[in-house]
This record gives sequence, structure tokens and C-alpha cells, in this order.
Amino acid sequence: MCFETLIGLSNIDGCDCGRPDGTDTIEQMHYEVFVSETPVDPLVLTLTYSLPLEVDIQVYEAGALIPASRFSASTNELSIDDPLDNTTYQVWYLANVSAISTIPAYDTSDSGLFLSDILPESELKGLRDCNKTEWVVQSNSRTTAIKETVASINAAILRKNNKKHTTFTGHIGKQDGDYLTSAFSYVGVRIRTNPIKSGYLRISRLSALFEKNGIVNMTIYSSDGTVVSPTIPITTAAGRAKINDVGITLPMLSDFSTCQDYYIVYEYDPLNKPRLNKTYCAGCNGSQVANTVVNRYGMLNEWPTDYRGPLSWNNYIIIGGIEVDSVDSFDPDENTNLSQFMNGISLEIEIGCDLTKGLCSMIKGGGPEAMAFATAVQRRAASLSVSKRNLSSVPNRENTAKGEEQAKQAAEWEADFAEAVSFLTQTITEYSNDCVSCRSRMSLGQILT
Repeated sequence: MCFETLIGLSNIDGCDCGRPDGTDTIEQMHYEVFVSETPVDPLVLTLTYSLPLEVDIQVYEAGALIPASRFSASTNELSIDDPLDNTTYQVWYLANVSAISTIPAYDTSDSGLFLSDILPESELKGLRDCNKTEWVVQSNSRTTAIKETVASINAAILRKNNKKHTTFTGHIGKQDGDYLTSAFSYVGVRIRTNPIKSGYLRISRLSALFEKNGIVNMTIYSSDGTVVSPTIPITTAAGRAKINDVGITLPMLSDFSTCQDYYIVYEYDPLNKPRLNKTYCAGCNGSQVANTVVNRYGMLNEWPTDYRGPLSWNNYIIIGGIEVDSVDSFDPDENTNLSQFMNGISLEIEIGCDLTKGLCSMIKGGGPEAMAFATAVQRRAASLSVSKRNLSSVPNRENTAKGEEQAKQAAEWEADFAEAVSFLTQTITEYSNDCVSCRSRMSLGQILT
């Protein structure tokens, strides 16, 4: 979420009263990259956070996952045995990372607006209970206000605009085929995505089609060999499909990029061969034939949306099989005509455009839209906090002396909120949010006004 730091809770210093200070952490997988030149043995890497048990650490050497027997962890240092010269090392590990993007310090405000500007700290009494401080309640009010503002704007956007990209939900890859014999070290699939700035590709589940029972470690790379998520251990079942949960969401276009490629790759094992399952059923889609040429549409410009039915995914991604000997990097100009096979992989996916991400792009612009959004969140959050305080069973002077006055203020804040949302919905166009297109004012048989 890009809105949590848009407005602050308070700009008043000198109070040690439990206000969030930006030091909260959350446990999640964290990623760091190092480049060795002429390393000593062992190579010692100093990481940002403390390391967990080795079972929660994944180390990649020139893109390849190395066994845990080659490294050891101590505090925030990782020692790698037998390191290579001039090699990129990538490390994923479970860490308690800063939560400042979701729980910012009380005085962080990108817009310069604070809740205390209109709802002073002195009037927060009555929000505290045995489970929450007034600051937790204020933070929750801000989070709720952000969600409601986003929901209100998105609903209004779709009343005057069309969704430019229809969400596709379905699967890619047949469930049968012969088995692959390969002379390459790694096999998998390559995915070229439609360059939609606010687009997303969500891989929900993966059906593994292999010859034997076992575990296959699948890794998702970008073109430069960056590991975009921790390696996924995929369970295989002898001669039949084995469904595995994945739950990974990938952007359709990264920052500073003109096109986006992903590679889902695993080490080929001749003792557990994958099926040569086709990407799609050629006889099931009429005259439609899937596109397997990744540079067919060029770069940067969004693609035409000509495909229908089960092949609708081809409006958003071009996918096909690959076989490679190295995973330290991938040449996007090599093997641009992909094979029609999925190499033992079938994907359950969702592809669409995130309206909220489109709003983030608009807010980051720093124009009047950003201040309007900040005002909407500030006013709605203040109104929510006053409502919670007035509903509180804890006796306090503010409820008794100012309840009626602040009820009037809350009504004014709600009016300001509605006005700001109205302004935002009027200013949003297909140029400010790439998930929408202007609704035509003319249609067959009628004139829209």
C-alpha cells in the first residue's frame, strides 16, 4: 500500500506516550545481493538483519541454489565455502524487517497533513481500552479511511470509465504428453508480459507433471538472473498431476523497464523426467492459435486484445518452454520463438490491472490529486476516531462537554471527504490511471450524455 505515509498522526513532539515511532517490525522473507571479486575462503557476507536457522536461508551462486552444507550463519554474517571469483551471490532469508511502510512513525507525513491538525491529542481520551491505546485506534482509523477512500474512488471511476483490462482467471498447460529428454541442465518456461504498468500476474497454483515421486525445486527469475522469490519445493507424483500451492504475485512491468520477462526454471533430472505437455489444446479454440513469439508486439506499447475464451491469457502473456545450461542471466533476445510445451508445468493464474496501483502512480505525482487524497483520508480518519470515542463506554470530559460540537465537526469532515473524493474521480483519466479507459459517449442505438 502506498498511502500509509500520506498523512501523519501528530506533529507534536515531547510526548513519551506510546505513539508509534517507526521501529515496528514484521517477519518476512528478505532479499539481498552481493558480488564477489577475489574473495577469501570462506566468503563472509554481512547482512542487514539477524539470520535465522539455516533451514530458512536460501543462497544462490551465479543464479544456482547451493546446498546448506556450503554455508553457515552467525548473527548477521553468512560464511560461504569455496566461493567463486567475480560472481553474484543472492540471499533470501527470514528476517524481522522494518514495518515502517505499514506502521510509520507518528510524525511521518508525505503530504504535511496530520490528524492532530483537526483532532488534537488532548481530545483522544476515551479511545484507550484494555486492549488498545489511543494511538492504535488512531492508526486503525487511518487504515480504514485509506481503504474507504480507495474503494470510493475505484467505484466512482468505474461509473464513468471502463476497465481497460478484463481480468483473466484460468489455467495454462495441458495435463498430458510424452516425457522430455533434454541435454540441457535446466528446463522450464519463459513468460513475456504485456507491459501494463499497473498490471499483475498472480500464480495461484502449479500442477507438476513428472515421471516419478519426488521434490523439484522451482525458481522464478527475471532476465538479469535476479531471483524474484524464494525457490519453491514442488512435490511430484509418479505419472500423474500433483497440485502445489504457490501464491506469488508478479508485476507486469517493473520500474525503469520497457518489457518484462520471467523464467520458471528447475534443474533437469533424467531420473524424474517432466512431461512434454502442450501450452494449450490446439483443436479446442477454433481458428485461434497461441502466440509464442515474445517480441511480436515490440516493447513498451500495450498489446492488442484479440484473443477470446480459454486463450484470453494470450492478451497478457506469451509463454512457452525453454531449455538452458545457465541461470546466472537470461538473454531476452535469444530463443524468442518459444516452444509449444510447458515442460511438466501447468499454471493456475489470474491476470489483471490493479486500480489501486494506478492510484498510487497518481498520488506519487505530487500534484493537487495527492493533496486531495490526503485531505480525504485525514477527514475520514478524524470522523471515524470521533465516532469511536463517542461510542466508548469509558467516561471522559470530551464526550460530555464536546460530544455535540464534535458531532457537527464530524459531519463537516464527512462533507470534506465527499468533496475530495468527488474531485479525484473527476480528474482521473486513462492518462492518470492506466487501468481505465474513457467510456464512449456514443453507442449503437443511443446517445449517452
